[in-house]
Amino acid sequence: MEEAAQALRAPADAGGGPVPMSSADLLADRGDLDGLRARADAGDEDAARELVRLLADRGDLDGLRARADTYDEAAEDAARELVRLLAERGDLDGLRELADAGDKDAARELAGLLADRGDLDQAVQILRARADAGDQDAARQLAGMLARHGDRDALRDRADAGDYYAARHLAALLADRGDLDGLRELADVGNQGAAGYLADLLADLLTKHGKGEEAERLRRFGLNPDGSIARS
Repeated sequence: MEEAAQALRAPADAGGGPVPMSSADLLADRGDLDGLRARADAGDEDAARELVRLLADRGDLDGLRARADTYDEAAEDAARELVRLLAERGDLDGLRELADAGDKDAARELAGLLADRGDLDQAVQILRARADAGDQDAARQLAGMLARHGDRDALRDRADAGDYYAARHLAALLADRGDLDGLRELADVGNQGAAGYLADLLADLLTKHGKGEEAERLRRFGLNPDGSIARS
């Protein structure tokens, strides 16, 4: 294989011919997993990536697990492909095992599957643990999940604790309900999204009552701290 790769490199090294195929490309074209694995273990990054690609194409979970436990450049790719395949198969146990070992992608996929199957409490518990550990993707997913289920109390608790995503979703829920008091409360503690929704709702009310000029000024300049419409 090495001789074949050298033969393909020669024309390109001389300034002509197509871009040469690497040894990893040749092994991948042949589907030679053992050859790719040997080269990957010897430090060939191209071989490591091609190996992961072939393992994923073949749905080889054990092979991907083995590659994810290595320290080569493709280990993260192997871990992501492993999570993707487990999620596609709905393998809760497999995802839970990875999540328990600290794989944040697996935790998020596991939570999504649990929610889809109606186990919202467990899904929220998993995402909350990740979010509290600083996983912003989990925090965003958690806020969206709580919003879809209309859990304003849980969103408010997280918003009060400084969760930006929860605050944004909470403001949107209150706006959908036309809850001016709730939006005003959030706006008073600095929630810009709530302030925007509040201004829009108030402007709509002013328009309905024939106060179009005031509504336009509200949309342009917003509210003063005392609740009056700003003039500039």
